[in-house]
Amino acid sequence: MRRRISASTSAMRAWMSAVASTKTGYQRGASWTSGVRTARPASRSPPAWTAPERGTRPLRRHRLVRRHGPAGCVGGLRAGDFGSNAMYPSVVPAPRLYKTTAIVLSRFELGEADRVLTVLTPHDGKLRLIAKGVRRPRSRLGGALEPFAELHLVLARGRTFDVVTQASVGQAWLRLRDRLDSAAAAWYLGELAQRSTEEHAGLAAQPIYALLRRGLQLLDDGMAPGRVARWYEFGLADALGVRPEVERCVECDHVLEADETFRWVPALGGVLCPRHPGPPAESVGLSLEALKLLRAYRRLDVEALAALRLPIRMEAELADAMRRYMRHVLEREPRSLAFLEEVQAG
Repeated sequence: MRRRISASTSAMRAWMSAVASTKTGYQRGASWTSGVRTARPASRSPPAWTAPERGTRPLRRHRLVRRHGPAGCVGGLRAGDFGSNAMYPSVVPAPRLYKTTAIVLSRFELGEADRVLTVLTPHDGKLRLIAKGVRRPRSRLGGALEPFAELHLVLARGRTFDVVTQASVGQAWLRLRDRLDSAAAAWYLGELAQRSTEEHAGLAAQPIYALLRRGLQLLDDGMAPGRVARWYEFGLADALGVRPEVERCVECDHVLEADETFRWVPALGGVLCPRHPGPPAESVGLSLEALKLLRAYRRLDVEALAALRLPIRMEAELADAMRRYMRHVLEREPRSLAFLEEVQAG
């Protein structure tokens, strides 16, 4: 029995020694053929390149894309990042579908069944969208894509226009549509927002979106359209960083007194004192009552402005002054302003 154990132990030791020598041979670069160890060739030059056989594709060496990783990574690669896991695009493409909240500013027909919309969003700014087949009788989008409403949209990114795939009404201001003067003022507010916002402006359009939403709500609540328009014009000028100066002279910074005469100069951004007449072609006289009303629109909140009792002459003078100012800021006359003035005059 002892002889059998010693013989088996000797055989096990011989086998382990052979395995160890095999590993050592592989580590040193030796080659093995049919179990017989042979010496490594003296030449270390790579084999000559041969053309691949017809019908086969040569293997290409992939290039690793550098990525930004945590501290301790060399070139953006961690230890052990080899193979297919280390090769991926450095920029993740934007999803094709995305959701947003929007208010329709304008629209026009395209083709026989499509419609192009210009909307204002709080996070993406102004967008131009296409609603395909919206004018067909059985379209599910036709009733939702209307102006004077806050919409929840699902959009698909396109080359020229993003495509509306789903739409639902979040807030509908229906009562302002029943009054012609309120509807005309709503179109005027929307055009001012469209003229003063760039496409894909991002978060820069968020104050204008909030201002437009508040203005539509005031019109729906029954506030006088003229006062809503004046409040909106002041708020829009403030959001754009061009609020008119009504406390001091824009030339000499002199505090305006009650016993002086004033001139309204939109090109200079406010009121001039008597010491500076300003350019005659771009200035217009301004009464003390109109100046006080300009200051009231600058200081008071919208609820206090709605409760003011003002003569028609004073409101007309203020409307003319702000119309000149917004024309200078936007560098053009809003097309919806003529319709608004015609409705208010009639």
